[in-house]
Amino acid sequence: YIGCTDVFVLTYLTEALEIALIEAQLTGLPAIVRRVGGIHDVVDGATGRLVKPQDDADLLNAMEQFIADEEKRQKTGFWARNIAVERFAISSVTKKISINA
Repeated sequence: YIGCTDVFVLTYLTEALEIALIEAQLTGLPAIVRRVGGIHDVVDGATGRLVKPQDDADLLNAMEQFIADEEKRQKTGFWARNIAVERFAISSVTKKISINA
């Protein structure tokens, strides 16, 4: 069902790194996530939006902005996919491992 969405929203208040977030980015979805755990290592202004952990108004505002701005969704989704492929695709990871070995 992830391919039927325009934006990936992760509302966890505690999380180190969510595989579903990486999967969403690999499909080209921008992400709206709470600034918790290691999420900021995966999402930045180019790939999505970080919101304050306990601020539901900030979360709603981010969702409304992405819903209203198709160009922003597409641009952010484009960068989300490119950066996710660079960091997390199997070919990228195995290349990094072989270089560091």
